[in-house]
Amino acid sequence: MASFCRWLAIRRHKRKFEKFEAALLDSDPASSNSPFLTGESKLQTDVTVHLRNCIDDDALLQSVNTGLALHELGSVTRHFRIGDDVGIDIHLVDFVDGVGFLRNCLLDHHAPPGTIIEYDGGDLDIYA
Repeated sequence: MASFCRWLAIRRHKRKFEKFEAALLDSDPASSNSPFLTGESKLQTDVTVHLRNCIDDDALLQSVNTGLALHELGSVTRHFRIGDDVGIDIHLVDFVDGVGFLRNCLLDHHAPPGTIIEYDGGDLDIYA
């Protein structure tokens, strides 16, 4: 019974996130009244940030880790490099606010083109 309830809760959240990317890209989080951006729905989940051709990632990693802790949105769980590509695994306490923060942080640090935030529902290209 507990697994069915969890499945049902996840399914409800995924329905809410069908228009999440559009709301995130089209809205200003500071002035939006959208339920996607106000923290009405919270879902703990793990995401991975993929940075393509990233030479220097130390300042970005420090900023993401500090910002997540400061805003109590989650924490970096792992950081890895494959060639010039960098991956950052992150556990988010609040998916919607956490992804919004990550996107803004990546844009502020001029993350390279092709940077994506990968989550269970799909991928979010931060420059789309």
